[in-house]
Amino acid sequence: MLLAGRYDLAVAPMTSYPRGFHTRTVRREPLRIALSQTDPLARRTSVKLATLADRLFEVWPRDMAPGFYDSVVGTCRTAGFEPSLDEQAAGNTVWGNLTRGRGVALINASPAEQLPRGITLVDLAPPTATLIYDAVWHQGQRPLIQRSLHVAAQLANEEGWP
Repeated sequence: MLLAGRYDLAVAPMTSYPRGFHTRTVRREPLRIALSQTDPLARRTSVKLATLADRLFEVWPRDMAPGFYDSVVGTCRTAGFEPSLDEQAAGNTVWGNLTRGRGVALINASPAEQLPRGITLVDLAPPTATLIYDAVWHQGQRPLIQRSLHVAAQLANEEGWP
């Protein structure tokens, strides 16, 4: 949509973009483990990611969210394992699977208050992982884009976002 000129600016998890795109990081957010409240790990305050190496990971398909997908897979690889992925799930299916105790997920921490009933978030034990959000644009340094980036930087400063 950016290439087609339908949008001037997007915010998305960091990934690679085609030639000619510009990016600027606007937020970093910790990743946390989402799982069923009935999972024995749900009672812990933190879990080492390598503990989940034999679990199925619920993840939105790469074509839906390439930056998010790449962050999840890369984080698992850094922890020393190749994740077993359920790439058929999307949207509410992911939440339903987690609620029923099918698999785990890595998600950004901010939607903690909006999670469906039956899902809990557990912190990653060190080493932690971060999801990086970029502002992305294709068409030069237009005033609207520059103003938006300035406002995003102000908001990040006011909110104390890393």
